[in-house]
Amino acid sequence: MNVATTIDDAPAEVRRLAVSLSDLQSAPASPGQVEHLFRAILQGFATDIERLAHDDPDLPARWGALDTLLDRPIRVDLGTRILPGSGRGIDHEGALCLATDEGVVRVFGGRVLRDPPDASSPPIGSSARR
Repeated sequence: MNVATTIDDAPAEVRRLAVSLSDLQSAPASPGQVEHLFRAILQGFATDIERLAHDDPDLPARWGALDTLLDRPIRVDLGTRILPGSGRGIDHEGALCLATDEGVVRVFGGRVLRDPPDASSPPIGSSARR
């Protein structure tokens, strides 16, 4: 995550994975706003780690509510291969469930590719769903 420069300034391989807050707001963030944002992010991490450490039973529902990949065509780069499929939610252990030609696969690591496999698919994170 970047707060100062636009994502257009980043190399292509970074643009596929990153976001710049300057692209999401109409005016540059002040130093005070940046500090406030980073404090909030760090506090959120601490809270989430605490919830994970204590197996908070409400976490899976929260993950489901935040899942922007549900029912979306996606590809996951597993390092040794690209796994195409359709998002089928996040399970109780935090795995991304992906419907593939091989059946439903639980993915615990990898890189979700943001670029659509073809021009007819909306970008990941957009509000349009198929």
